[in-house]
Amino acid sequence: MTPADIDALWVWRDPAESERRFRALLPPDGAAADAAWHAELRSQIARAVCLQRRYDEAHAILDGAEGLLAGAPPRPRIRCRLERGRIHNDTGRTEEALALFREAWELADAAGEILLAADALHMLACAARGEENLRWHRVALEFCGRHDLPRLRRWEFTLHTNMADEYERQGDFENGRRAVERSLAVAEGLGMEAAARGARVFLARMHRLGGDLDRARAVIGAAFDPADPRGFAHEEYAECLLAAGRAEESRPHFRRAHELLSKDPWFPPGATERLARLERLGAGG
Repeated sequence: MTPADIDALWVWRDPAESERRFRALLPPDGAAADAAWHAELRSQIARAVCLQRRYDEAHAILDGAEGLLAGAPPRPRIRCRLERGRIHNDTGRTEEALALFREAWELADAAGEILLAADALHMLACAARGEENLRWHRVALEFCGRHDLPRLRRWEFTLHTNMADEYERQGDFENGRRAVERSLAVAEGLGMEAAARGARVFLARMHRLGGDLDRARAVIGAAFDPADPRGFAHEEYAECLLAAGRAEESRPHFRRAHELLSKDPWFPPGATERLARLERLGAGG
């Protein structure tokens, strides 16, 4: 396996399985190994461990990876900075995270590592707040638009979605709706059916928060699948029921949302109040 293949090992909804796959490629103790490849592999183990909220272990794994970087090419260095930054971002050390993401971006841009550069820009945007968040998202979208790589179109979906998150934090639901509509257009254009369903759920949320409950109910009614394994879909369906005065009907969906989101590795680690509210509403509180 080469560094170019490493992303293919990821099972993005299952970091434990991803960790298992990466660890299976570690060389046996004492065996000769390409140091740069070994460092890159360890960086992805650290990422999988971070997604499982084992932050101290993730830091230790990166310490070992960084010990292999002497004389290494840019790619494993970029990976290590990205993953260290993600750990800091998850644990509330925002300034350290931003510094590492900026360094990763500069290294990747200089080295022509376009996909890693897009990832670093995306993380700079995610870690920032307010206008800086939106500014970095615009920089990232402009960067992706300059390069004719199919995988960057998927980044555009993520970037528009994350911009909508920031608009929601700011209470700007109209611009949030527009950002979600752009992400939906990208998903539909690429044939990303699951992503498009998720964008429609988010669109219902923007309509509801913006005060258009009728439109929100119409959108979520068409998008919601009771078998959807993503908790945010159950959450929004429940929120629309609750807003319509149908609290009793909403409870099982709040319970399901809490069950799924409390186990979701991509759910924001700091969103404890949101989880507590789902649990309370699911119990009828």
